[in-house]
Amino acid sequence: MNTWCSCKLEFTGPAENYSAGLHICELIDNSEYMALESILSAEERKYYATLKFEKRIKSFLLGRYSAKKAISINCEVEDLANIEVSNGYFNHPCVKPCCGQNVQVSITHCDNIGGAVAYTEAFPMGLDIEKIDVHTVEVIKTQITTNEMGIINTGSIDFNILYTIIWTSKEALSKVLRTGFMVGAHILEIEKLEFWGSFYLVEFKNFKQYHSVSYVFKEHVCSIVLADRYMPNINGSLILEQI
Repeated sequence: MNTWCSCKLEFTGPAENYSAGLHICELIDNSEYMALESILSAEERKYYATLKFEKRIKSFLLGRYSAKKAISINCEVEDLANIEVSNGYFNHPCVKPCCGQNVQVSITHCDNIGGAVAYTEAFPMGLDIEKIDVHTVEVIKTQITTNEMGIINTGSIDFNILYTIIWTSKEALSKVLRTGFMVGAHILEIEKLEFWGSFYLVEFKNFKQYHSVSYVFKEHVCSIVLADRYMPNINGSLILEQI
């Protein structure tokens, strides 16, 4: 297993300060997946036993492991089996109460890569990771608005990176809103995209209370959506050094 990033993020802004746990990892072979069965709670094991297809089994184990590692960073829980993550009505992850805090989590998968950010309910966040891939970009192009195309055409970096930043930022926002893309990609439209040295800052047209911080690493884009006017007080380059 390769751990790309495992750290605690601190956020400062105009009101209270908040923290979150971020964990991103990659599993290499099947034996590593099977080893993750030990971190499941009793209820999670019941659901796990109903899964029949290998792809779903792997994504479930990878997602739960990433989520629990992120939660343990934020809550300092050592035994991952004591953390339980179930599915809500909209199939979003719900964390059962642990460590005396109202913690929730956003989970993402990309092939053998899993990531999660654990946050308090008072400070909602969303996470998405996508590989920068020309074939995926062809699909993304069908969901891009005219205004977003203008942002891409005036950009000074690889178009494939810009398409992937826009897509992952929308996906992460949809997780915060718990709508997925059922609302339509145009509702989640990007209004502004700027390079801030070690990351890209993305602003939304219809949801100005949120913004996205996007990192490019190892042929992937990782986008984290959080409240506007809040930024991680850890330099983005420090995150990238772990990845």
